[in-house]
Amino acid sequence: MQLYDLLYIISNQLTNPEISSIKEQIESILQKNNGTIIKTIEIGRRKLSYPIKQNRYGVYFRVFFNLEPINSKKLNRDLRLNLNIIRYQIIKTKSFFVEKPAIQIPLEIEAPEEEKEEKKKKKEEYIHRVEKKKITLKELNEDKLDKILSQE
Repeated sequence: MQLYDLLYIISNQLTNPEISSIKEQIESILQKNNGTIIKTIEIGRRKLSYPIKQNRYGVYFRVFFNLEPINSKKLNRDLRLNLNIIRYQIIKTKSFFVEKPAIQIPLEIEAPEEEKEEKKKKKEEYIHRVEKKKITLKELNEDKLDKILSQE
């Protein structure tokens, strides 16, 4: 038996009961092909990178399962024929990928106060330099304007 990782996407336009019934269909397809499901993870609703079959959002699922390599072609065919699946991908994996706990990555890491102050000073210096370079209409007379235009 080989350990596989299946990632599939279902249309976001379906209701929750329809999504759960499709999830059960996928599990029955796996069991029909003599696969044993180890773990099923519902990743949730996410925006797709590009529209697929007129869908901009999808519901992602990830399933870890054991299957004989002989049955993988049948499983692939059954998943391809299921019209409710927008996209899917099956890859071989190793057991330690399943057993490791998910790591929570913070969305935004707080910078130390010193770095915040340095960024603020740099921003103020930049604004000050930009303001110095501005020339008002009074300062710009015809001679200077001719000089600038002749250089280009």
